[in-house]
Amino acid sequence: MLSAGATITFKFTGTNIGFISTKGPNYGSIAIYVDGGTNPVATFSEYASTISYQKQVGAVIGLPQGDHTIVVKAVSSALVELDRVDIGGAPSKARVFPVKPKTSISIDRSRPSPNKGDGPFEGYLFTVLHHTGTNNVSSVLNHLTTPGTDVSANYVITKAGHIYELVPPLQRAWHAGAGSGFGIPANNMNAYSVGIELVNLGDGKDPYPETQLTALQNLLNYLEENYATTYLIDHKMWAGSRKTDLSANFPFARFGVGKYLPTTTSALSADQLLPKASITWEDIVGNGGEKGDEIWVPVPNPDAGVSSKTDKASRY
Repeated sequence: MLSAGATITFKFTGTNIGFISTKGPNYGSIAIYVDGGTNPVATFSEYASTISYQKQVGAVIGLPQGDHTIVVKAVSSALVELDRVDIGGAPSKARVFPVKPKTSISIDRSRPSPNKGDGPFEGYLFTVLHHTGTNNVSSVLNHLTTPGTDVSANYVITKAGHIYELVPPLQRAWHAGAGSGFGIPANNMNAYSVGIELVNLGDGKDPYPETQLTALQNLLNYLEENYATTYLIDHKMWAGSRKTDLSANFPFARFGVGKYLPTTTSALSADQLLPKASITWEDIVGNGGEKGDEIWVPVPNPDAGVSSKTDKASRY
């Protein structure tokens, strides 16, 4: 959100750039400056009669192929936002490298995980959100950092807003598991994403407190400012036939989860965006999937009459 006269500055490589924002009745205009120019090359209005999210408000096209510096300036006293930008032109996997002041963030790196690798990290294109299925932070961290569990995540955010980095960005954490879509090779999302685990029961009732949501927003800002602008999805958007996270009470609209996606998402069916009613044992042990199929820990006292092979489990 920008106040009148405020600016955002970033660099990109390509020829075309589209500007994505919320539009609504209380929104104003932004001016676009390119490569140090003193006059704007375009002014785009974010006004609309009704509120809508992740809309392209305008684009600058036909720039010479190469590196460019963009300045976005709020030119009215009305509300102005810039959610993300859409880059076109070679290279085909162009990234945005912001040069604005970095977000101040505290990251705890005291619990590194050995569960990573098994192939190259191909490029940071997606950020995948998960819920843990338990509120036991100690169990979550122990499981994600224990050799042989074959699961991890790049980050864990507690309800108190504490951020743990288990696997650094641009290294292959084992969080996504088997899935398909978005033009990513099947079962290979780990090579193109950062995984964030939110401590939550995942039952649709356990709240995500504001301290946790604020920490998530700060982490997303940090990743964007220091690494790349990425597509934000939850786990079921990648593995919807198997996974239910995030739970239905997560504030999806606030974070724009799944609002702005590659055109290859047209193959996604509606039920992939909804929680599933049940799981299978094969899903629990991760048979047939990429490492990091999900995090599962057996409940100490399973129901009587249930064999040890099919003990109920708590996901996180």
